[in-house]
Amino acid sequence: MSNDPAMWETSREKEAREAREKLERARLVGVVEALGRSKDGTNFLRWLCEDVCGCFAPAGALACEGLLYREGRRSVGMQLFALCREAGIAGAVCAVEEPKE
Repeated sequence: MSNDPAMWETSREKEAREAREKLERARLVGVVEALGRSKDGTNFLRWLCEDVCGCFAPAGALACEGLLYREGRRSVGMQLFALCREAGIAGAVCAVEEPKE
């Protein structure tokens, strides 16, 4: 027997949960869209995805120590990047900036 509460929900509860999840996703996409309207916002999203979460870095060696942490961090970043794709700003987030002289 599963302890998953979703297994025991009625169809009405399931519809309500899915509607809440859809609304929450739309709100998150809206936040990312708002950030993507400015250069600073786009740079912030790029920094989160690339530097903080390591989304665009190669996986590297499969050493056990730190692997789960890195993959969890990358998972969070990829969820953020998926929001960027839905918001239509993934290209701007992935863009490589020219170094400042």
